[in-house]
Parts: sequence; C-alpha cells; structure tokens
Amino acid sequence: MNSPLTEFDEEEYAKMLREEGYKEGYEEIRKGVMGIVKICKSYGLSKLETVKKLKEELNISKEQIEEYVEAYWES
Repeated sequence: MNSPLTEFDEEEYAKMLREEGYKEGYEEIRKGVMGIVKICKSYGLSKLETVKKLKEELNISKEQIEEYVEAYWES
C-alpha cells in the first residue's frame, strides 16, 4: 500500500523549487528596476533616457524595460 506520506516525487519537488526561484528572482528584478526608475527620475532623466540607461545595464528586452518604466514612472 502506498501511503501519501512515504511517496516523494523528486521531479515535482525540483520543479517547485525552480518555480519559487524564478518568482523570487523576478521580484528582485522588479524591485531593482523600480529603484533605478525612481533614481533616474530624481536626477531629471526623461522616460526615454531612463529606458536607454536600463537597456545598457540590464539583460532584458526593450519592451519589458518600457513596460517597467511606464508602470513605475508615476509611483
């Protein structure tokens, strides 16, 4: 008889860990971008200049950067 307490799905556990790691990493990137946007804004950079700076520094798509800048510009 297989008891749920004794069964362990190693693949499912590894998948769960990867998903948690991805979510944590995404959240850290989001927080970092938000901080950079606020700093750029405080130094008087335009949205376009901020997008350019982020594109130079980060390895994410221009579209994603533009989305971040638009989302955080007014916050």
